[in-house]
Amino acid sequence: MTSEEAQRLYSGWRSWLARARHEIVVSFGTSKLSRQLQAAARDSSARIVLYFGNAEIDVPDLVHPGDRAICCSAFLAELYRERYVVEAEVMYPVVRPERSRRLGLPVLADHPELRQLGFVTFINPIPHKGLTLVRRLIDRAGRERPGMKFLIIEGRAPREIMARMKVDLPGRPNVWWLPAQLDMAAVYSRSAVLLMPSFWREGFGRAVVEAQSAGVPVLAGDIGGLPEALGGSNTSLPIPERCIENHYADLGPETVEAWFTALTALWDDDEAYRRAVAQAREAAERFSAEATRARALEIFTAIGAAVGDSR
Repeated sequence: MTSEEAQRLYSGWRSWLARARHEIVVSFGTSKLSRQLQAAARDSSARIVLYFGNAEIDVPDLVHPGDRAICCSAFLAELYRERYVVEAEVMYPVVRPERSRRLGLPVLADHPELRQLGFVTFINPIPHKGLTLVRRLIDRAGRERPGMKFLIIEGRAPREIMARMKVDLPGRPNVWWLPAQLDMAAVYSRSAVLLMPSFWREGFGRAVVEAQSAGVPVLAGDIGGLPEALGGSNTSLPIPERCIENHYADLGPETVEAWFTALTALWDDDEAYRRAVAQAREAAERFSAEATRARALEIFTAIGAAVGDSR
């Protein structure tokens, strides 16, 4: 926005705060304008609640005395307690069931014996999401498990950008490549396994819970909020520190071996796959929308009571 528009927004915000006298203002911005809006809310005696959804927010003087924080995982809550010495609550993201399953749509996980007719799915094929590892798995599966098909769903980087990066996955015989999908329930219905080998510290990992809600076993990295999103189900696998620092770093044969072994165990072993499906569904229950709504009510009731006591 222009500086004139920003000034109009700021003036309107101050007027609105004066009329409404809000007790709590939730903010997730770190820009100069966002911080001005936060300061105006503090001046009106509102309690600021900062929402942290990733691990990359490191802005000096962002948090003021009396501010509270909400994080989408215990991993982030501990990180921001240490970074800002702020009281941080954990409230998991709302995971809507219709994103995972649609009434009347058959789901592959309901028929584990047919899993080899489904896909190993990878969403958002960009370097910091673990693209180099997935590429190595696709190469190896092409040699050793030619019947294993990979479904790649575009995210932030479309196919044209992948071509400029010289990523040739769309041309592989064992790869189906699709543009970004609005109907993720259809994607999960045809997925046998979801891969989420992120090379950065995910704040949580909503796709993990969505897939598990549909009964899709997930193989995820062992960093950030991903092990928490798994909820004790399925498998968190090693991501070398060098790959976190450099998303193009050499993985090493031991990392590829660990991931390929875990993947083929689910692909080849009927009983192991059935257990993984049951564990996935059970783990997803703790992240239900109802549980998140109850947690939100608990958090904001307590913050509201604290605001009232301080007046």
